[in-house]
Amino acid sequence: MKNDKLSAVAGHIFLFLRSLAFCHLSFVICHSSLGGRIPSATPDPAASAAAQTEMRAFEPFLREPLCEQIAVKYQLATDYAAIGNVDKTIELAQEVARAEQGFDFPLDGAFKLLGNCPDFLRIADDVRALYPPIHHSVPAFTFDAS
Repeated sequence: MKNDKLSAVAGHIFLFLRSLAFCHLSFVICHSSLGGRIPSATPDPAASAAAQTEMRAFEPFLREPLCEQIAVKYQLATDYAAIGNVDKTIELAQEVARAEQGFDFPLDGAFKLLGNCPDFLRIADDVRALYPPIHHSVPAFTFDAS
């Protein structure tokens, strides 16, 4: 009788440890695949599908000798953000920011999913520091009401 109880307890301990190991392994795989960067929201399935279609159209342009490579990379960064690929979005955003061509990374649009990602926020803040908004505009011309 004592051996039966001991065997049952040992079996439960084994199952618990195996479950704990599986959970730990799942966390490590998930965490490392995202590079420690987790999007702040789940991508919208419709937006994700549209972004993937657009990516298939734009990615071939990266192999062409175009003068607009940075514009293509910016567009692809918005698409990768839409599907939740944080690492690729940050990689492309860094390249776009280094080019200093005035592209902004608004957190209320395509990059909304990265609103809690410190690496992306640092890139967006650096770009905004280079190109602050100008608030001293004047009208260039007016139209008569007649």
